[in-house]
Amino acid sequence: MSNENKTNGYLLALMGIVIVGFIMTLVLVVTMTSRGPQRALDPEERRELASRLVGVGLAEEATAQYERYLDEARIGPEAKSKIAFSVGKAFQDQGNLARALTWYYQAEILDPKSPLKAEIGSRVVECLEKLGKYQAATYALGSRSGMDSQGAGEKKGGKVVAKIGDRSITLSEVDEAMDKMPEWMRKEFQGPEKKVEFLQQYVSNELLYEKAVKLGYERDPEIQKQVDLLRKQLLVNRVLADEIQGKIDVTDTDVDLYYRANQARYVEPASARLGLIKLSDRLEAEKIRQSLRKGADFAAAARDVSLDENTRAEGGEVPYPVRKGRDSLGLGKESDGELWKMIEETDAGGITEVLSGGEHFYVFQIKEKIPERQMALNEAAEQVRQDMTREKMGQRYQELMKSMLESETVQLFPEVLQEGNE
Repeated sequence: MSNENKTNGYLLALMGIVIVGFIMTLVLVVTMTSRGPQRALDPEERRELASRLVGVGLAEEATAQYERYLDEARIGPEAKSKIAFSVGKAFQDQGNLARALTWYYQAEILDPKSPLKAEIGSRVVECLEKLGKYQAATYALGSRSGMDSQGAGEKKGGKVVAKIGDRSITLSEVDEAMDKMPEWMRKEFQGPEKKVEFLQQYVSNELLYEKAVKLGYERDPEIQKQVDLLRKQLLVNRVLADEIQGKIDVTDTDVDLYYRANQARYVEPASARLGLIKLSDRLEAEKIRQSLRKGADFAAAARDVSLDENTRAEGGEVPYPVRKGRDSLGLGKESDGELWKMIEETDAGGITEVLSGGEHFYVFQIKEKIPERQMALNEAAEQVRQDMTREKMGQRYQELMKSMLESETVQLFPEVLQEGNE
């Protein structure tokens, strides 16, 4: 028998086993519901039934059996907690994250000292993040890291953080507003002080909204037009998310193949570790440069004369590598290009020429030069995945637009636009 025929035979046999298992489970369910006055399942038989239902992906049906088992079986809290955890995993595997959370929380409550505590905690955080409950996930992570008492993070949401007249603003309301922001904006408000700043902005916006309503701005025709446009765009975005983003799947194999075909895109640029001295006068900068080239101590000079508050105390040392083409120091594209020309022409340990940047003048010491390098797949994987996702989304968008515009009900008159430009 050929290898291909053997493989097909194995696959058919495996499919037969799965189908038989599924049919046996359904037969057991039907038998259970049709036996009338016959013997009911004992707790262990019910647990076996629930386990089989999970095995064939029937989480809802399994849940009903597990709930009856937990009521009927004489088992301790640790065993009940393990069962709740198993049900939670089944729902998470199906993508029903809300139901999964319910069972994970139940597992924690049943046995607070469960040996599965760490895994339950990580799964709770994962579910919350995928549900877009980023602040709740942060609280959950904190409470499970010993930063807070058990469960305290989840209870914080109901606390009142501000009042406007008789209206209370809760922490969960503020958290929800933060969760709806783009990720880059959320990062701007990390930490207690930044969160207070966000709260102030949130309350200010609420006050301004109330004032706008009192002034009758919501009835303004122009405002209503903008609201209609925004509503339309939100609905369009929802359709695009369902039709495009929800149908994009990038596998690990896709990532590997894309990386191999586009390795030149995943190169870490050359970088350098620098010391800098910032001055307001070119002549003074030239004098400093000359004294440094004669052997003067760079760190001491930086502490004495540099105007750069971020590096002076550290002897002028820039705390991060400066990357080629990134304008890491904020000098502007032109000055950054000139700086990199100096870096390439200066040996490690050497002093550059004076560089003009804005209203100031800079002298640099080249502490270390790091050549560009090819990133390994494991380093570039996330960026590759994002690039592939964007590319596939663009392709899917073009296909979607083409199919919609080719609809029999669509007619375009581009000549009218051309007439308007004549």
